[in-house]
Formats: sequence, structure tokens, C-alpha cells
Amino acid sequence: NVATTDFVSSPQAMKVWVNGTQANLAVAVSTFAEYTGLLSDDLMNNSSRSSKTYDQLDILYTDNEVFKLSTHIGKLLQMTEFGLNTIAPNDADTRQQELFTLRYIRAYAYILAGENFVALPREARGEILKSEDLLAESLQELSLAETLAETAEQKALVALFKARALRGQGLWADAATQARQSLEYCSDYLLCVQYDALNGYNNSLHEYIAGGLFTIADQLSFEQDKFPMADYWNQPIAIAKSEEAYLILAEAAIRATDPADATIMAQDLAEARLQINGLSQLVSLRPAYVSLLSDVSTLTESATDRNSMLSLIYDLRQQVFFGEARRSNDLGIRLPLSEVEFNEHSNLPQAYTQAVIPAYLLSIRTEIDQHSDISRLLVESL
Repeated sequence: NVATTDFVSSPQAMKVWVNGTQANLAVAVSTFAEYTGLLSDDLMNNSSRSSKTYDQLDILYTDNEVFKLSTHIGKLLQMTEFGLNTIAPNDADTRQQELFTLRYIRAYAYILAGENFVALPREARGEILKSEDLLAESLQELSLAETLAETAEQKALVALFKARALRGQGLWADAATQARQSLEYCSDYLLCVQYDALNGYNNSLHEYIAGGLFTIADQLSFEQDKFPMADYWNQPIAIAKSEEAYLILAEAAIRATDPADATIMAQDLAEARLQINGLSQLVSLRPAYVSLLSDVSTLTESATDRNSMLSLIYDLRQQVFFGEARRSNDLGIRLPLSEVEFNEHSNLPQAYTQAVIPAYLLSIRTEIDQHSDISRLLVESL
């Protein structure tokens, strides 16, 4: 019985709205982690409670999973827009922290969209944006968030998300600049979405892994420690952490220069090793959240050329971000525009209805979960 005008004028409207937006963010993150984990070489599905086709990269624009994920993004964009443009002007108690929260969630929604879809609309029945344009939208939102950031941690988050979006655009030098900036603001930043099973907001991915419905790929079996049985519904999922800054700096050192220049490459390899060492030191400080990595020092010394170092970096990204909806994007997989969205617009190219599956994955799509060297195949395809 509550109309929009009633809610907007109610006490603490912004506080309530931000809380609801954060709850929806948590659900979106868990769902993305679930489906993209199956699309990658992270997880195998042993049950009928999730997609049985995504293990084989069988993706259709008519899939309910595609619709569900795009709906999560659309909802976050609509909720943040309503909070920023309708509630904030009418709630005198709105705090800058609340505006910052809505702005970074909006930027993160665009990042999820740009990393995981070939295209999505900016708003209901709005203009369809390609993945690179969605990442550009996230950067615009982050510039607005930057004006609201009051603490070093908030500034670290903005810079880290900027680095992530710029990496997605292939702008390595700019991504490295933002990654360094983030570490200067806060060298051990960690932001997780929280769950509240008592009120119906569960971490479904954690439940499936802890309960054995999803099996972790053999080469990542040590990641099982990240999913304890105790209180599994309420376990958090990270959406931003300083580990990413080190990984971006390591990758940028290799990819931002000409691979044919042997002199520069030697310097770049040394820089990448330095950044990976920083990563391993940070990870060792919080084993409760990030599973222990392999013997990094030995691995970095054995990475003596561009491809072997990049393969190591992508292996480390898989380990560090396990269960956080990152691997399928790294592999180059993109979901199509959903049938619902496609039919809402006229004259869209049919290419929007097709998932992007890189050629190097096509020959192993039915055995992706068992393949132990996908990072190498990925790097050779770059």
C-alpha cells in the first residue's frame, strides 16, 4: 500500500533504499558467481539446481540464465538511478556516504555488464550499449563517485574499479596508473558483499559448493578451504580487493610493451615478478578469505618469457578470484543479449543474440572442466 511518493517522503528513505540496493547487489553477485563459475573451468555441476549446459559452453540467448543475469544488472541500474535522482533530492538526511555507495554500485553494475555481456541496455527499453561502451559508462560513474569519496578506503575502491574497467578496455598504462593509485590509498583493501540468510538473502554459490552440488575443478581442489560448511549461507563474496591491483600491474608490465623488444621484455619480467611478490605477501595476511597460492617464488622464476609469465598471471587470477565471478571474463566468454531485451528493440544485429566463445575454447568446450592448461591456451590466443 506504499506509493512512491509515500516512500520518498518517509523518514530515513535513503538509508532504507541503500540497504535494499546492497541486498540486491549481494544476490546479483552470488548469481553471477554461480553461472560464470560453471561457464569457466572453475566448477562442475553435479545437480539439476543450476544450468546443465553451461559446463559445455552451450549458451543461448533464450536461456533463463541470460535473462536472469541481465535482469540483475538492470535492477541495480534502476535502483541506483532512483536513489540518486529521486530519493536524494527529497531526503534532507541523505549522507554523502550513501550517495557514494549508490554511485559505486552503479559503476560496478556497468562493470559486470561490460565484462560478461556482448551488449545490454542502459535502462529499460533504452539504448543498447556494447561491452566496451558499458565499461566506459562505469568509468563515468566512477569519476562521479570520486567526487564523493571521503576516506582513503573509498578512494582506493574508486581507483581499483577504474583499473579493472581500463584493463577490460585494454588500456594497460592507464590501468596500471589507477592500480598504483589504489595501493597508495590502501595497500590491503577488501570489500565484500554480505548475506543475510535469516531474511532470505543467501550465498547460493557457497551453499552449492559446500553441499557438494558443485565440484571444484581438480587443479583448484585446494580452493575447497574457501567454502566451509559452517554458516555457508552467510559467507561473504569479495567484489574488490587490493590483490587485483598487483595482478593488473604485473599483467600491464608484460602487455603494455612490444613483445619483440627483448631488452624491454627482460625489464618487464622483472617488474611482473616484483608485483607478484607483493601479491603473495598480501594474500598471506588473510588466508581466511583467499586460499593459499602455490609456491609463487618458484613459479615466477620459471616464467622466463612473455607467454609463460602471462600464463602464470592468469593462473593466479583464477586462484585469487575463485568464486568471485571473474574467470569466464578472463577466458573471453561473453553472454548474448537476452531474447526479452532483443525483442524490445527493432533493427538490432543478430550478432547480439550469439554468445562469444573464443576459438581456442571451441575444440575443448565439452572437456573444459577437466582441462588443466587453459591459461596457456588463452595466452597463446592473445
